[in-house]
Amino acid sequence: MKKVVFLMVAVLLVSLVVIGGCAQPAAPGAPGETTKTVTTTATKTTTATVTAPAKTVTTTVTAAAEEPEVIKWTMQAWSVKAPPIAHWANPDALQNWMLHEPISWGWAERINDLTDGRLKITVVEANSVFPIAESVENVGRGVIEAAEGDACFTGTVPEYYIAAGSSMMWPDARYAFDCYYNYGFLDKLQPAFAAHNVYFIPGFDAEDGGFATTFPCTDMASLKDKKIRFFGGHGKFIEAVGGMPVVMSYGDVYMGLKLGTIDGTGTGALALEDCKLKEVVKGWASSGLYGCTVNAQLFNMDALNALPDDIKKIVLEDTKYYLAGTISMIEILQQQYVIAKSIEEYGIEHWVWSADEQRKARKIASDEVWPFYGAKSPLSQELLDIIMDYQKHMGLL
Repeated sequence: MKKVVFLMVAVLLVSLVVIGGCAQPAAPGAPGETTKTVTTTATKTTTATVTAPAKTVTTTVTAAAEEPEVIKWTMQAWSVKAPPIAHWANPDALQNWMLHEPISWGWAERINDLTDGRLKITVVEANSVFPIAESVENVGRGVIEAAEGDACFTGTVPEYYIAAGSSMMWPDARYAFDCYYNYGFLDKLQPAFAAHNVYFIPGFDAEDGGFATTFPCTDMASLKDKKIRFFGGHGKFIEAVGGMPVVMSYGDVYMGLKLGTIDGTGTGALALEDCKLKEVVKGWASSGLYGCTVNAQLFNMDALNALPDDIKKIVLEDTKYYLAGTISMIEILQQQYVIAKSIEEYGIEHWVWSADEQRKARKIASDEVWPFYGAKSPLSQELLDIIMDYQKHMGLL
Protein backbone atom coordinates (compact mmCIF):
# COMPACT_ATOMS: atom_id res chain seq x y z
CA MET A 1 0.00 0.00 0.00
CA LYS A 2 2.80 2.37 0.94
CA LYS A 3 4.46 1.41 -2.30
CA VAL A 4 1.43 2.44 -4.33
CA VAL A 5 1.10 5.80 -2.57
CA PHE A 6 4.73 6.43 -3.21
CA LEU A 7 4.34 5.76 -6.89
CA MET A 8 1.35 8.12 -7.16
CA VAL A 9 3.25 10.94 -5.47
CA ALA A 10 6.18 10.41 -7.82
CA VAL A 11 3.95 10.61 -10.91
CA LEU A 12 2.37 13.80 -9.63
CA LEU A 13 5.75 15.46 -9.07
CA VAL A 14 6.96 14.56 -12.58
CA SER A 15 3.77 16.02 -14.11
CA LEU A 16 4.20 19.32 -12.33
CA VAL A 17 7.79 19.61 -13.60
CA VAL A 18 6.70 18.99 -17.21
CA ILE A 19 3.87 21.47 -16.97
CA GLY A 20 6.14 24.13 -15.54
CA GLY A 21 8.63 23.68 -18.37
CA CYS A 22 5.99 24.19 -20.94
CA ALA A 23 4.69 27.28 -19.24
CA GLN A 24 8.07 29.03 -19.04
CA PRO A 25 10.21 28.33 -22.14
CA ALA A 26 13.93 29.15 -21.74
CA ALA A 27 15.19 32.33 -23.34
CA PRO A 28 17.10 31.65 -26.51
CA GLY A 29 20.85 31.30 -25.98
CA ALA A 30 20.50 30.61 -22.41
CA PRO A 31 23.47 28.69 -21.17
CA GLY A 32 23.13 24.96 -21.36
CA GLU A 33 20.33 25.05 -24.10
CA THR A 34 20.47 24.47 -27.89
CA THR A 35 19.35 27.37 -30.05
CA LYS A 36 16.90 26.24 -32.81
CA THR A 37 17.02 28.44 -35.90
CA VAL A 38 13.67 28.71 -37.66
CA THR A 39 13.77 30.01 -41.24
CA THR A 40 10.60 31.79 -42.26
CA THR A 41 9.96 32.33 -45.98
CA ALA A 42 7.95 35.49 -46.46
CA THR A 43 5.81 35.54 -49.63
CA LYS A 44 5.51 39.06 -51.23
CA THR A 45 1.94 39.69 -52.06
CA THR A 46 1.45 42.08 -55.00
CA THR A 47 -1.79 43.99 -54.72
CA ALA A 48 -3.17 44.69 -58.23
CA THR A 49 -5.25 47.83 -58.50
CA VAL A 50 -8.08 47.10 -60.91
CA THR A 51 -9.60 50.24 -62.40
CA ALA A 52 -13.19 49.77 -63.55
CA PRO A 53 -14.04 51.20 -66.97
CA ALA A 54 -15.23 54.75 -66.64
CA LYS A 55 -19.00 55.03 -66.90
CA THR A 56 -19.90 57.05 -69.97
CA VAL A 57 -22.65 59.55 -69.32
CA THR A 58 -24.42 60.63 -72.52
CA THR A 59 -26.04 64.02 -72.26
CA THR A 60 -28.51 64.86 -75.02
CA VAL A 61 -28.73 68.57 -75.60
CA THR A 62 -31.85 69.49 -77.53
CA ALA A 63 -31.41 72.72 -79.40
CA ALA A 64 -34.36 75.02 -79.60
CA ALA A 65 -36.36 74.35 -82.75
CA GLU A 66 -35.48 76.85 -85.40
CA GLU A 67 -38.42 79.03 -86.32
CA PRO A 68 -39.36 78.67 -89.99
CA GLU A 69 -38.76 81.69 -92.16
CA VAL A 70 -41.89 83.76 -92.69
CA ILE A 71 -42.15 85.13 -96.20
CA LYS A 72 -44.25 88.28 -96.44
CA TRP A 73 -46.15 89.34 -99.52
CA THR A 74 -48.51 92.23 -100.26
CA MET A 75 -51.50 91.79 -102.55
CA GLN A 76 -53.78 94.53 -103.84
CA ALA A 77 -57.45 93.57 -104.05
CA TRP A 78 -59.85 94.36 -106.87
CA SER A 79 -62.71 95.48 -104.65
CA VAL A 80 -63.54 96.85 -101.22
CA LYS A 81 -63.98 94.46 -98.34
CA ALA A 82 -67.68 94.07 -97.54
CA PRO A 83 -69.57 92.48 -94.65
CA PRO A 84 -71.25 89.19 -95.55
CA ILE A 85 -74.95 89.23 -96.31
CA ALA A 86 -77.27 87.54 -93.84
CA HIS A 87 -77.14 83.97 -95.17
CA TRP A 88 -73.31 83.87 -94.97
CA ALA A 89 -72.83 86.02 -91.87
CA ASN A 90 -72.60 82.89 -89.71
CA PRO A 91 -68.93 82.68 -88.60
CA ASP A 92 -69.10 78.90 -88.98
CA ALA A 93 -70.00 79.20 -92.67
CA LEU A 94 -67.47 77.38 -94.83
CA GLN A 95 -67.18 80.43 -97.07
CA ASN A 96 -68.50 83.82 -96.01
CA TRP A 97 -66.46 86.12 -98.22
CA MET A 98 -68.42 88.28 -100.63
CA LEU A 99 -68.13 88.49 -104.41
CA HIS A 100 -64.50 89.07 -105.54
CA GLU A 101 -63.22 88.86 -101.95
CA PRO A 102 -62.46 85.10 -102.09
CA ILE A 103 -59.85 85.76 -104.76
CA SER A 104 -57.97 88.15 -102.47
CA TRP A 105 -58.76 88.10 -98.74
CA GLY A 106 -60.17 84.59 -98.80
CA TRP A 107 -57.27 83.22 -100.81
CA ALA A 108 -54.66 84.92 -98.62
CA GLU A 109 -56.22 83.37 -95.51
CA ARG A 110 -56.19 79.93 -97.15
CA ILE A 111 -52.55 80.16 -98.22
CA ASN A 112 -51.57 81.24 -94.71
CA ASP A 113 -53.28 78.12 -93.32
CA LEU A 114 -51.88 75.72 -95.93
CA THR A 115 -48.31 76.93 -95.40
CA ASP A 116 -48.59 76.99 -91.59
CA GLY A 117 -48.00 80.73 -91.67
CA ARG A 118 -44.79 80.52 -93.71
CA LEU A 119 -46.27 82.66 -96.48
CA LYS A 120 -48.07 85.63 -94.97
CA ILE A 121 -50.02 87.68 -97.48
CA THR A 122 -51.30 91.10 -96.49
CA VAL A 123 -54.21 92.22 -98.67
CA VAL A 124 -54.73 95.94 -99.20
CA GLU A 125 -57.72 97.75 -100.68
CA ALA A 126 -58.15 98.35 -104.39
CA ASN A 127 -56.19 101.29 -105.81
CA SER A 128 -54.37 101.84 -102.51
CA VAL A 129 -50.92 101.14 -103.99
CA PHE A 130 -51.53 101.83 -107.69
CA PRO A 131 -54.55 102.09 -110.02
CA ILE A 132 -56.01 98.67 -110.84
CA ALA A 133 -55.56 99.40 -114.54
CA GLU A 134 -51.78 99.51 -113.93
CA SER A 135 -51.60 96.20 -112.06
CA VAL A 136 -49.63 94.26 -114.65
CA GLU A 137 -46.75 96.71 -114.97
CA ASN A 138 -46.51 97.38 -111.22
CA VAL A 139 -46.58 93.73 -110.21
CA GLY A 140 -44.09 92.96 -112.96
CA ARG A 141 -41.70 95.60 -111.59
CA GLY A 142 -42.03 94.18 -108.10
CA VAL A 143 -43.78 97.16 -106.48
CA ILE A 144 -45.75 94.46 -104.63
CA GLU A 145 -45.75 90.72 -105.07
CA ALA A 146 -49.35 90.14 -106.17
CA ALA A 147 -52.60 91.75 -107.27
CA GLU A 148 -56.13 90.81 -108.17
CA GLY A 149 -57.46 92.31 -111.38
CA ASP A 150 -59.92 92.09 -114.23
CA ALA A 151 -60.48 93.38 -117.74
CA CYS A 152 -59.46 96.89 -116.69
CA PHE A 153 -55.80 96.13 -117.49
CA THR A 154 -56.52 95.50 -121.17
CA GLY A 155 -54.51 98.64 -121.94
CA THR A 156 -51.37 96.69 -121.05
CA VAL A 157 -52.52 93.24 -122.19
CA PRO A 158 -55.04 93.80 -125.01
CA GLU A 159 -55.54 90.06 -125.31
CA TYR A 160 -57.46 90.22 -122.07
CA TYR A 161 -60.52 91.63 -123.86
CA ILE A 162 -60.94 88.08 -125.14
CA ALA A 163 -59.45 86.31 -122.13
CA ALA A 164 -61.76 88.00 -119.61
CA GLY A 165 -64.81 86.73 -121.42
CA SER A 166 -66.71 88.91 -123.83
CA SER A 167 -70.47 89.50 -123.96
CA MET A 168 -72.52 86.27 -124.02
CA MET A 169 -69.31 84.20 -124.28
CA TRP A 170 -69.57 81.86 -121.28
CA PRO A 171 -72.97 80.61 -120.07
CA ASP A 172 -71.31 79.72 -116.77
CA ALA A 173 -67.91 79.20 -115.16
CA ARG A 174 -67.69 75.51 -116.02
CA TYR A 175 -67.13 76.25 -119.70
CA ALA A 176 -64.49 78.90 -119.04
CA PHE A 177 -62.57 76.59 -116.69
CA ASP A 178 -62.72 73.74 -119.18
CA CYS A 179 -61.51 75.86 -122.09
CA TYR A 180 -58.72 77.47 -120.06
CA TYR A 181 -57.27 74.29 -118.59
CA ASN A 182 -58.32 71.50 -120.94
CA TYR A 183 -58.45 73.16 -124.33
CA GLY A 184 -55.09 74.92 -124.41
CA PHE A 185 -56.32 78.48 -123.80
CA LEU A 186 -54.20 79.23 -120.71
CA ASP A 187 -50.99 77.93 -122.28
CA LYS A 188 -51.55 80.26 -125.21
CA LEU A 189 -52.36 83.27 -122.98
CA GLN A 190 -49.61 82.92 -120.35
CA PRO A 191 -46.76 84.39 -122.49
CA ALA A 192 -48.67 87.68 -122.82
CA PHE A 193 -48.25 88.15 -119.05
CA ALA A 194 -44.79 86.57 -118.85
CA ALA A 195 -43.57 89.33 -121.17
CA HIS A 196 -44.23 91.70 -118.24
CA ASN A 197 -42.57 89.40 -115.65
CA VAL A 198 -46.00 88.36 -114.40
CA TYR A 199 -47.48 84.91 -113.80
CA PHE A 200 -51.23 84.71 -114.35
CA ILE A 201 -53.77 82.44 -112.62
CA PRO A 202 -57.41 82.83 -113.74
CA GLY A 203 -60.26 83.28 -111.29
CA PHE A 204 -63.61 82.19 -112.66
CA ASP A 205 -66.28 84.50 -111.33
CA ALA A 206 -69.62 82.77 -111.60
CA GLU A 207 -72.16 85.52 -111.96
CA ASP A 208 -75.76 85.99 -112.93
CA GLY A 209 -74.74 88.55 -115.51
CA GLY A 210 -77.47 90.79 -116.83
CA PHE A 211 -79.07 94.20 -116.53
CA ALA A 212 -80.44 96.18 -113.59
CA THR A 213 -82.91 98.57 -115.21
CA THR A 214 -85.59 101.16 -114.55
CA PHE A 215 -87.68 99.69 -117.40
CA PRO A 216 -88.94 96.18 -118.24
CA CYS A 217 -86.02 94.29 -119.81
CA THR A 218 -87.47 91.05 -121.12
CA ASP A 219 -85.35 90.58 -124.26
CA MET A 220 -82.79 92.19 -126.56
CA ALA A 221 -85.37 94.48 -128.13
CA SER A 222 -85.99 96.04 -124.70
CA LEU A 223 -82.52 97.64 -124.81
CA LYS A 224 -83.14 99.65 -127.98
CA ASP A 225 -82.43 103.36 -127.48
CA LYS A 226 -81.81 102.89 -123.72
CA LYS A 227 -78.82 104.46 -121.99
CA ILE A 228 -76.93 101.50 -120.50
CA ARG A 229 -73.80 101.80 -118.41
CA PHE A 230 -71.23 99.15 -119.36
CA PHE A 231 -67.79 97.96 -118.32
CA GLY A 232 -64.96 96.32 -120.22
CA GLY A 233 -65.87 95.33 -123.75
CA HIS A 234 -69.64 95.08 -123.26
CA GLY A 235 -70.29 98.47 -124.83
CA LYS A 236 -69.97 96.88 -128.27
CA PHE A 237 -72.74 94.43 -127.47
CA ILE A 238 -75.06 97.19 -126.25
CA GLU A 239 -74.47 98.97 -129.55
CA ALA A 240 -75.07 95.76 -131.51
CA VAL A 241 -78.55 95.32 -129.99
CA GLY A 242 -79.53 98.98 -130.43
CA GLY A 243 -78.74 100.45 -127.00
CA MET A 244 -76.62 103.50 -126.13
CA PRO A 245 -73.52 102.56 -124.09
CA VAL A 246 -72.51 104.94 -121.30
CA VAL A 247 -69.16 105.00 -119.47
CA MET A 248 -69.65 105.38 -115.71
CA SER A 249 -67.75 104.20 -112.64
CA TYR A 250 -69.30 101.43 -110.59
CA GLY A 251 -69.65 103.66 -107.55
CA ASP A 252 -71.73 106.22 -109.49
CA VAL A 253 -74.28 103.78 -110.89
CA TYR A 254 -76.73 104.13 -107.96
CA MET A 255 -77.13 107.88 -108.41
CA GLY A 256 -77.08 107.52 -112.18
CA LEU A 257 -80.14 105.27 -112.01
CA LYS A 258 -81.84 107.37 -109.37
CA LEU A 259 -81.40 110.60 -111.32
CA GLY A 260 -82.17 109.09 -114.71
CA THR A 261 -78.70 109.72 -116.10
CA ILE A 262 -78.79 106.09 -117.20
CA ASP A 263 -81.67 103.67 -117.73
CA GLY A 264 -79.80 100.59 -116.70
CA THR A 265 -76.46 98.96 -116.13
CA GLY A 266 -74.85 95.76 -117.25
CA THR A 267 -73.44 94.00 -114.22
CA GLY A 268 -73.76 90.99 -111.94
CA ALA A 269 -76.79 90.47 -109.74
CA LEU A 270 -74.86 91.07 -106.54
CA ALA A 271 -74.89 94.77 -107.42
CA LEU A 272 -78.51 94.74 -106.23
CA GLU A 273 -77.06 94.31 -102.76
CA ASP A 274 -73.55 95.74 -102.60
CA CYS A 275 -74.49 98.90 -104.55
CA LYS A 276 -78.07 98.86 -103.21
CA LEU A 277 -79.42 99.01 -106.77
CA LYS A 278 -82.51 97.18 -105.51
CA GLU A 279 -83.61 100.53 -104.09
CA VAL A 280 -83.62 102.38 -107.42
CA VAL A 281 -84.46 99.86 -110.18
CA LYS A 282 -87.65 98.31 -111.48
CA GLY A 283 -86.11 94.91 -111.87
CA TRP A 284 -83.32 92.57 -112.78
CA ALA A 285 -82.85 90.83 -116.15
CA SER A 286 -80.97 87.52 -116.11
CA SER A 287 -79.88 87.75 -119.72
CA GLY A 288 -76.73 85.66 -119.92
CA LEU A 289 -74.68 88.80 -120.64
CA TYR A 290 -71.92 86.89 -118.91
CA GLY A 291 -72.15 83.76 -116.82
CA CYS A 292 -68.47 84.06 -116.05
CA THR A 293 -66.07 86.95 -116.05
CA VAL A 294 -62.51 85.70 -115.81
CA ASN A 295 -60.69 87.75 -113.21
CA ALA A 296 -57.02 87.29 -112.48
CA GLN A 297 -54.41 86.75 -109.86
CA LEU A 298 -51.14 88.32 -110.92
CA PHE A 299 -47.81 87.30 -109.35
CA ASN A 300 -44.38 88.83 -109.73
CA MET A 301 -42.41 85.99 -111.32
CA ASP A 302 -39.23 86.72 -109.36
CA ALA A 303 -41.11 86.58 -106.05
CA LEU A 304 -42.91 83.42 -107.13
CA ASN A 305 -39.72 81.65 -108.19
CA ALA A 306 -37.99 82.64 -104.94
CA LEU A 307 -40.50 80.69 -102.86
CA PRO A 308 -39.44 77.35 -101.34
CA ASP A 309 -40.54 74.52 -103.62
CA ASP A 310 -43.32 73.26 -101.35
CA ILE A 311 -44.87 76.71 -100.94
CA LYS A 312 -44.56 77.45 -104.63
CA LYS A 313 -46.37 74.20 -105.41
CA ILE A 314 -49.23 75.17 -103.09
CA VAL A 315 -49.57 78.57 -104.75
CA LEU A 316 -49.55 77.11 -108.25
CA GLU A 317 -51.57 73.94 -107.72
CA ASP A 318 -54.03 74.57 -104.91
CA THR A 319 -54.93 78.06 -106.08
CA LYS A 320 -56.38 77.02 -109.42
CA TYR A 321 -58.76 74.53 -107.81
CA TYR A 322 -59.68 76.88 -104.99
CA LEU A 323 -60.50 79.69 -107.42
CA ALA A 324 -62.40 77.38 -109.76
CA GLY A 325 -64.38 75.59 -107.08
CA THR A 326 -65.00 77.69 -104.02
CA ILE A 327 -65.38 81.03 -105.77
CA SER A 328 -67.56 79.87 -108.64
CA MET A 329 -69.91 77.94 -106.40
CA ILE A 330 -70.36 80.54 -103.68
CA GLU A 331 -70.70 83.50 -106.01
CA ILE A 332 -73.58 82.08 -108.02
CA LEU A 333 -75.36 81.16 -104.78
CA GLN A 334 -74.85 84.65 -103.37
CA GLN A 335 -76.38 86.22 -106.44
CA GLN A 336 -79.41 83.98 -106.51
CA TYR A 337 -79.93 84.77 -102.84
CA VAL A 338 -79.68 88.51 -103.49
CA ILE A 339 -82.23 88.36 -106.32
CA ALA A 340 -84.68 86.52 -104.09
CA LYS A 341 -84.19 88.94 -101.19
CA SER A 342 -84.57 91.97 -103.47
CA ILE A 343 -87.88 90.60 -104.75
CA GLU A 344 -89.05 89.89 -101.22
CA GLU A 345 -87.94 93.16 -99.63
CA TYR A 346 -88.32 95.69 -102.47
CA GLY A 347 -90.74 94.05 -104.84
CA ILE A 348 -88.43 94.27 -107.86
CA GLU A 349 -89.28 92.18 -110.91
CA HIS A 350 -87.11 89.38 -112.23
CA TRP A 351 -86.99 88.86 -115.98
CA VAL A 352 -85.23 85.81 -117.41
CA TRP A 353 -84.34 85.83 -121.10
CA SER A 354 -85.30 82.57 -122.77
CA ALA A 355 -82.67 80.05 -123.85
CA ASP A 356 -83.52 80.83 -127.47
CA GLU A 357 -83.10 84.58 -126.90
CA GLN A 358 -79.75 84.00 -125.23
CA ARG A 359 -78.58 81.83 -128.14
CA LYS A 360 -79.56 84.56 -130.60
CA ALA A 361 -77.71 87.13 -128.50
CA ARG A 362 -74.61 84.90 -128.44
CA LYS A 363 -74.73 84.66 -132.24
CA ILE A 364 -74.89 88.46 -132.55
CA ALA A 365 -71.97 88.79 -130.14
CA SER A 366 -69.86 86.18 -131.93
CA ASP A 367 -70.49 87.86 -135.30
CA GLU A 368 -70.24 91.54 -134.35
CA VAL A 369 -68.54 91.90 -130.97
CA TRP A 370 -65.94 89.20 -130.47
CA PRO A 371 -64.15 89.81 -133.82
CA PHE A 372 -63.60 93.45 -132.89
CA TYR A 373 -61.51 92.37 -129.89
CA GLY A 374 -59.92 89.49 -131.74
CA ALA A 375 -58.41 92.08 -134.07
CA LYS A 376 -56.51 93.76 -131.21
CA SER A 377 -53.44 91.60 -131.84
CA PRO A 378 -52.40 88.38 -133.60
CA LEU A 379 -52.46 86.59 -130.24
CA SER A 380 -55.97 87.93 -129.55
CA GLN A 381 -57.17 86.31 -132.77
CA GLU A 382 -55.48 83.02 -131.89
CA LEU A 383 -57.21 83.08 -128.52
CA LEU A 384 -60.56 83.85 -130.12
CA ASP A 385 -60.09 80.99 -132.58
CA ILE A 386 -59.62 78.61 -129.65
CA ILE A 387 -62.82 79.88 -128.01
CA MET A 388 -64.85 79.71 -131.21
CA ASP A 389 -63.69 76.16 -131.82
CA TYR A 390 -64.51 75.23 -128.23
CA GLN A 391 -67.98 76.84 -128.42
CA LYS A 392 -68.84 74.80 -131.50
CA HIS A 393 -67.37 71.67 -129.92
CA MET A 394 -69.68 72.15 -126.92
CA GLY A 395 -72.75 73.08 -128.97
CA LEU A 396 -72.90 76.68 -127.73
CA LEU A 397 -72.74 78.12 -131.27
